[in-house]
This record gives sequence, C-alpha cells and structure tokens, in this order.
Amino acid sequence: MKNPPPARRSSVKPGKPRGSKPCPALSSVSPPAGAAPRVIRGDARLFPSGRPWHAAAVRLARRDRFTPHTHAGFAELIWVREGVLQHELKPGTVLLPAGTLTLVRERDVHGLGAGLEGAVEWVNLAFPLRQLRKIGLWEAAATGPVRSLFAAPAPPVVRLAEPQRREADRLVSELLEKQAGAWGGLLFHRTMTWLLAALVVAEPLTPAAGEPPDWLARVLADLVRDDAGPLPDTRELARRCGRVPAHVSRAFRRHLGVTPTGYLNRLRLDRAARLLLQGHRKVLGACLGAGFRNVAHFYRLFRREYGMTPLAWQKRRAGRPPV
Repeated sequence: MKNPPPARRSSVKPGKPRGSKPCPALSSVSPPAGAAPRVIRGDARLFPSGRPWHAAAVRLARRDRFTPHTHAGFAELIWVREGVLQHELKPGTVLLPAGTLTLVRERDVHGLGAGLEGAVEWVNLAFPLRQLRKIGLWEAAATGPVRSLFAAPAPPVVRLAEPQRREADRLVSELLEKQAGAWGGLLFHRTMTWLLAALVVAEPLTPAAGEPPDWLARVLADLVRDDAGPLPDTRELARRCGRVPAHVSRAFRRHLGVTPTGYLNRLRLDRAARLLLQGHRKVLGACLGAGFRNVAHFYRLFRREYGMTPLAWQKRRAGRPPV
C-alpha cells in the first residue's frame, strides 16, 4: 500500500518521506454512505515496480485520513514511527502510538488517519501471501505461532520496548534507503521476518476505545487549536472539561489510551519536536519552549516516545519533512 493524497483537504500538505511514492491503487474519495469498502488487489497497480512486495513511508497531516478499504491477495505490516495513528476497524477506532506494530490481513476492513494530536508517519510493508512460502514461513503460518496472527479475529497489534523499537527503526530505514538496489528483496524479507516474529513474541497492546464524548472532543480540539499558548495542568484540564479529575482520567484512558498527564506530555513533546526542526533551536530551548521545567524528565520522555535523544532525533530529521 503506497502513499496517496489525503482524503480530506488540509491547509498543511502532508510531507513526502523517503521511500514514498504516489499509489494508483488507493482512492482518497469517500465512498457513498452504506457502500461496501473498496477492495485493493495485490496486482501490478499495487506493485508497479514489478517486485512482488512494496515498502513505503506514509505521512498524513492532522485530521487527514484514508477511507476504509480491504485487501485481496496480500497483507501488510504497519510500523508507526511518529505521532498517533487512528486505525479504523470494526467495531471502532484503535489508537496506535509511535512504536506500535500491527498486521492487516487479507479481507480485513480498515481505514487510517491522523487524529487531533498532529501529523503521523508510518511504514507500510505490503506483500502477497506467497512471499511467506519463499522465506520459509508458510509452514509456520499454517501450523505454528505465525498462524495465530492470520487467524485472529482482529488485526494483531503490539507496542515494542525501546531496544526492539530501535532495531525495527534501523531495519525499516535501511530497507527504505536500499530497496531499489540489488539487495532490496533480501532486505525486505529480513525486515518482514523480523517484524512478524516481533508480533508473535511481543506483549499485545491493549487498544483504546474510539470516538470520545463531545465534552472531551471539544477540549481536545481547543488544546490542539491553541498550540502556541501554555498547556494546562491536570487540575485546570479537569475544570475545562467540567468533570471531576477521576472522571476525566477514566475518559482519557478509555478513549485515548493514556492518562491526562501522558496526553499533555505528548502534546509538549510534539511542540518540542517542532521547535527542534526549526534548526536554530537548541535542545534546552526546545525543552523550555514546549513547557517542560525539568530537562532530565524531558530527555526521558522524549527518548521513550521517539526512541532516541532529542539531539539524535534532530540530526536524523534534518532534510526531512517537518512533523
């Protein structure tokens, strides 16, 4: 699955990371109400290069989305690199934060989008099911642990620990950079095998529920809209919600998968990342400008969210589209 134009017009055009290309197989036009989801087939339109696999980085701006669709003849691995991916499934939307890995199987109906929190970037690895036979995983898919990934009632999803997250980033980055070369197929098979193994052994992620209630959606929209003003503390957040703190905390956990403190820190980290991308900003300036008062705490949170230090992330993002 490749990177089509977003379904919703946005004043901020989504960036185009390395490895991404336009994809004629996907439509960004919403189907009529009640219409069946579009079927994307694993044919030459999906694999125009002639290779029986495809890898691409995909990026969406805030509130943009790909409409629900299903697959025929292929599956795809989705590795979330930055932001929070809204994965639309039946019966509801699952929120996938950075560091999350999921497998979308043949006939799974799903949509993808960026939520209120900001832009999101993920990597797609699409492959026909026959590729499992080529790399010796077909028997495992039919009789062993891999079978559970394809037989589960819902797409399996895990969030990797930091060491495994760094390794996943290393593998997919090398694949995106070198996939056009002579070793592209070998790199793809290596990365696909590693990610499938990670889905088998890693601890499953407990997904958050979908659409928040109106009072919570309104407060979240206000927080995102006023992205230059100071962020509230948890007590002020509860006051804005018009609910007691315990009620607000339960709603955040249920619909966003994080505590109010975790959500506010995520917004601060997003601000810090944007400040770092301005180039002239030092790490300390980005830390203070985003509203953090403790530099050591900022480093710990940033490393946990992005898998590396702020300085390393700033250097890596140099020359790439901004978050």
